[in-house]
Amino acid sequence: MGANTTQSKGNGKNLRQRRAPVYVHILVFTFILAGVFVAKTILLVDDEPAILRALQRTLQRAGYRVLLAEHGVQALSLLSTEQVALVISDFRMPDMNGAELLQQVRLQFPSTIGLILSAYADREALLACLNSGAAWRFMEKPWEDTQLLKDITAALSERDRRQAEQQ
Repeated sequence: MGANTTQSKGNGKNLRQRRAPVYVHILVFTFILAGVFVAKTILLVDDEPAILRALQRTLQRAGYRVLLAEHGVQALSLLSTEQVALVISDFRMPDMNGAELLQQVRLQFPSTIGLILSAYADREALLACLNSGAAWRFMEKPWEDTQLLKDITAALSERDRRQAEQQ
């Protein structure tokens, strides 16, 4: 039997039932659309391209818009042209480490929240980064996808909470 027909119990005949038409109205406002992308854009910063690609796959499957940078200067350049909600940075990178990068992000882009994802970090520098508020949380490599996504959700919720407090 088709989706639009039902069987009558009384006489065994098929009776067509009409469904009420469904109208879907989609209104797209530029400022709303931009806000959606801001809330879901993540910048990944790592000097290892294989790590960037693995993280990118995981985050894109989860519905995030992902930008990639292989060093701090490139990340800051992207941040100056893109609206990014979250920066996830490796700690040990040449020229500018993750703590230094996230300190710059905090100063120049205060609505962007930062996370460190690293296999190795100088304990003192990491604690200073966390205590200063430049990094919201430290996550270890290798990561587990489910936990990584939970941490990202928590970080984005924290960002939203901070923005609500400022208004």
